[in-house]
Amino acid sequence: MYRRCMPPSLRVMGICRCTMYRPILRWERNFAKRGSRHGHAAMQLARACSSLGKHSVLRRVLKRVGLLQLIRKKKVPVCSLETLFRRYRVGSVGLLALDCEGHDCAIVRGLLKACKSRPEWYPECLILETNGMNDELFGSGTEDQTVSDLKACGYTVIYGGGYRSTGARDTYLYRDPCTAATHPKVSMPRVCR
Repeated sequence: MYRRCMPPSLRVMGICRCTMYRPILRWERNFAKRGSRHGHAAMQLARACSSLGKHSVLRRVLKRVGLLQLIRKKKVPVCSLETLFRRYRVGSVGLLALDCEGHDCAIVRGLLKACKSRPEWYPECLILETNGMNDELFGSGTEDQTVSDLKACGYTVIYGGGYRSTGARDTYLYRDPCTAATHPKVSMPRVCR
């Protein structure tokens, strides 16, 4: 039912799961039956991981159990959040949770750029991975700078704030629409009482 409700462009992960993960699921069951904790954990990681580039942790774990050949490369359609929001006529965003294997900060930068012209798109709650992968891909300090940019847009850090500075692997931020409306850098169209 859930899958039928989704637009075709958003069903990509469901399609990939059916075609790509069949061998991974088979190996996961085999390792579980044999009692191989490392093998079973490697297959769970393989099932959960996707990446826009080479996923070094996944490659290392699969190599350890001799199943490096399970890694597949597949092209999938992508678009910016701005394009997605326009295509589906998004009015406002209550929660945006990102888990993009090191590309979270780049996506947030694109979101902030889009929100300058459409302030109603600022998510009230934002969750993103800040586990050091963004810094590895885009340079040291990327995660801290992104959190700083979000604070400048009226967000408050609820948990985390960058792996290097806090040690937390995720960052949870909240933006109160009422206080954000009075924030000097950001104007919100909502009426707050």
